[in-house]
Amino acid sequence: MAVYLVLTFALSWSLGIGFAAFGGEWGSPASQAAALLFMAPPAFAALIVKGAILNEPVLSELGLSLSINRWWLAAWLVAPLTFVLSVLIGGSVPGHEFALSVDDFIAHFLPQVPMDQHETFIAEVRAYEAHPAVGMIAQAMVAGMTINAVRGLGEELGWTGFMYREVQAPLLKKALIIGAIWGVWYVPLVVQGFRYPDAPIAGIPMCIAWCILFTGVAIELRRLSGSVFPAAIMYGTFEGMAKLPPLTTGGDSITMGLFGLPGTLGLALIFYALYRRSVDRAKKA
Repeated sequence: MAVYLVLTFALSWSLGIGFAAFGGEWGSPASQAAALLFMAPPAFAALIVKGAILNEPVLSELGLSLSINRWWLAAWLVAPLTFVLSVLIGGSVPGHEFALSVDDFIAHFLPQVPMDQHETFIAEVRAYEAHPAVGMIAQAMVAGMTINAVRGLGEELGWTGFMYREVQAPLLKKALIIGAIWGVWYVPLVVQGFRYPDAPIAGIPMCIAWCILFTGVAIELRRLSGSVFPAAIMYGTFEGMAKLPPLTTGGDSITMGLFGLPGTLGLALIFYALYRRSVDRAKKA
C-alpha cells in the first residue's frame, strides 16, 4: 500500500502544485484539463502496483467486473437522492431560505453569463416546461453512467478498487481510513478553489468529511455489487451534478450545496442506512 500511496500522491500533487505554480487559475478552461490529469494517478498507480509489481490478477483484485445487478442502479441514484436531501437540509437551517423558483435559478447563474447574452439566457431558461434544474439533473445522470463514469474510474479504481483490498477493517474503520486519505489527496485542488471557491481553507476539513462518507457508501456498494463500476458511476453522477445550484440561499459553499455540509449530512444518512442494513444482515446470519 505504501508504494501505491507514494505513486498516487507524488503524481497528483506534482500536477496540482505545478498548475498553481505556473499561474493556473481554478475555474478556467485549463483547470478542467488539470483536474482530469490530477484524477488519473490513483488508477495508474493501482494498475502498476497490482499488475507490474505484485503480479496479481488485476481484474478480480480491483473489482473490474461487468456483472450488472441492482446495486448498480442503487449507486446511480445516490447522487440525486443526496442532492434532494441537501436541499431539504440546507433550506431548513436557520438563516437559510429555499430558492426553488425559476427566478432564483436565473439569479444564481446570471452573473456567470456574458452581459450581451443575458436576455437570451433568461428567455431560454423560461422556455423550459419543467424547472431547469430537472433538466440539469437528467443530463448529469446520463453523464454519470457514461463519460463521467470513465472519469470516475480514474479515482475509484484506486480508492474503491485497490484500497478496498488493502485496508482490512470493518466498514466504519475502512471508510474512515480510505476516505481520510482520499480527502487529503484532494488538498492541492481544494486550496485553489475546487469545490469550495469562497472558502478554500475551511473547505479542506469539509472535503475530508465528505470523502469519508462517500467512501463508506462506495465501499459498501462495492461489496454488495462485487464490482468497482457502481462506485465510478456514483462518483461520475456527483461530478455531473457539481454545477447544480444549491436551491437555497443564505450561506456559502461550506454551509450549502451538494458538497457542503447539507450534502455531507445527506450522504451520512445514506451511509447509515447501508451500515444498518449490513449490521442487521450480519446478526441474522
